[in-house]
This record gives sequence, structure tokens and C-alpha cells, in this order.
Amino acid sequence: MIYLVSKIKCWSDELACKEDYAFKNLEDALEKQEQLVDLYICHLCDYYDLEENSLELLEEEYITVVHNGPRLFVALSFDGTEEVQIELTELELL
Repeated sequence: MIYLVSKIKCWSDELACKEDYAFKNLEDALEKQEQLVDLYICHLCDYYDLEENSLELLEEEYITVVHNGPRLFVALSFDGTEEVQIELTELELL
């Protein structure tokens, strides 16, 4: 089994970027997914000049978290200009 962590970031001007990371064990993949979510939150807090890195503060004024589960995180900016999806999937090699 291979675990794939993907981060897709899309903007309203039809630009997008994608990062993929492959892992042999679930624990490493979950750690990477958590790290990517934390980095996204920290980046937004820095961008909006928030003193504390907090998802709750971001949700009050800047983003809507569509899903925040153990293997999927999806957020949209309030103005609709940015969407991010960070997902962990399992791949079976044949």
C-alpha cells in the first residue's frame, strides 16, 4: 500500500498548483497532511497579519472550511478567489 498526500490550490483566474507526496506508511502520510494544513493556516495568518495562528480566527473573517476530517481538508476564501484541498488517499500497487 502506498499513501499519497496531495495539496491542490486553485485561484479564480483559473490558475492552480498541485503538490504530491508518497509514503510507505500511514503515520508518515498523516503527519505530512497535518503539516501541510498547519503551513496553510500559518501562511494565511501571516498574510492577514493575525497575531495567533488559529483556524478559528481565519474562519471568522477570511475562509470557510468546507471539510476538516482525518484525511481531507478543504477551505474556500470568503471572496471566492482561492480554494485549497489537502487530501490523503491510499493507492494499491498491482
